[in-house]
Amino acid sequence: MHSELVISAIVATAKNRVIGDGHSLLWKISEDFRRLKEITMGCPLIMGRKTWDSLGRPLPGRANIVLTRKTKWAEEGAIKATSIEEALELAKNWLNHFGETKKEIFIFGGMEVYKVGIHFCNFIYLTEVDVKPLSKFKFPKIDKDEWKIISKSEQKISEDDLKYKFITYQRVK
Repeated sequence: MHSELVISAIVATAKNRVIGDGHSLLWKISEDFRRLKEITMGCPLIMGRKTWDSLGRPLPGRANIVLTRKTKWAEEGAIKATSIEEALELAKNWLNHFGETKKEIFIFGGMEVYKVGIHFCNFIYLTEVDVKPLSKFKFPKIDKDEWKIISKSEQKISEDDLKYKFITYQRVK
C-alpha cells in the first residue's frame, strides 16, 4: 500500500466522537473487528494501558506497544513505552525487524493516546457508529481544513441493528 512509513489512527466512534466509557467498548460490530484485524495485521499498535487492560490479551500478529506512566509496569506480550515519541521509535524498530511489506504504525487508543498521537498521523481509519452515548471519552475533533475524506462506505447495519459506516481520512496539511 505505502512504501514509506505511515502512521495512522484506527478508531470506532459514535456520531458525537465518543469512543468508550473508560472501561470497555460501547458496541461490538463483528465487521468492524474484521476490518481492524485486516488493516492492522503485521503492524505495531500504540495504545494506552487502560486500552491494553480492556483487551485482556495481546492482539496476535502485531506489536502491542503500551504507553504508561508506571515505571515498573510490565505485562507479557506488551512492549512498554513512557512517551509517544518512544512508542513511535519502538514501533519503527519493530517494523524494521519484523515488518513484512506494510510499513504502517497504528495509534490504537484510548482518548489520551489519540490526543497525543493524532499529530503524527497521515491517515485515520474511522468507523462511525450511528449512536450518541454520553461520555467524556472522545476522539479528537477532525479539522476539515487538515483532513479530507478519501473513502466512505455505504451505511451498513450490524447484527445488533446498529447503523455504521467506514470512513478513511487523509491529512492534507
